[in-house]
Amino acid sequence: MSKLTNVTVAAGLVAIMLGGGPALAQQPTFADPEAAAEAFREALLEPAGSGRLLELFGEAYQDELIGGDPATVRQTVDAARNAAAEALVVAPGEAPDTYEILLGRAGWPMPIPIARAGDGWVFDTEAGIEEVVDRRIGENELAAIEAARAYVEAQRLYGSADRNDDGVLEFAQLLISKAGQRDGLFWPTAAGETPSPLAPLAASEADYLAYYQSGEPYYGYRFKVLTRQGDTA
Repeated sequence: MSKLTNVTVAAGLVAIMLGGGPALAQQPTFADPEAAAEAFREALLEPAGSGRLLELFGEAYQDELIGGDPATVRQTVDAARNAAAEALVVAPGEAPDTYEILLGRAGWPMPIPIARAGDGWVFDTEAGIEEVVDRRIGENELAAIEAARAYVEAQRLYGSADRNDDGVLEFAQLLISKAGQRDGLFWPTAAGETPSPLAPLAASEADYLAYYQSGEPYYGYRFKVLTRQGDTA
């Protein structure tokens, strides 16, 4: 995934690090927007699942904030943390009595604003939920497009050689090869062996196999190789 997309993910923040926490009514109030932003920076440094981000944003929004795809958890958290390490700036928001956090050198806005609440300031999660969901959907769509393009390139690479020694060049019928075979776009390889056509998509072969065996969606999508055309194509 590109650096631009990573920073966008960080700005979207899908709050993957959230765990259990206090109710929305117990969201902390800060003396000023800068203090709220500093609490946000510190929460990013907490271990995954610590619940610190949920404490800031409110347990009532847990489902909307967490959402998404477990496969993106580590990448999203790292991207948010790295962007905050580059730069974290508090700037006036578009609505009165609101401020927003700008992440990274590009200044991508965190979708949940800081708003005045009585004599203090809190994270106005309700105002940012729609933007969180919109960014998550957009990121998932871009990832699906990248995956589709990688699939086409992998099929071209697979079809450039006779993989089963039958004298015919053909496309793979599976994403993951059957055990001991090379009838899919991915198969495990030992050190020094030529990687399978789809291997570049995987951080490691073990992670790749575990991901597909888990049945979890990839950035919100599930993929299947179509081996024939149906009546409603």
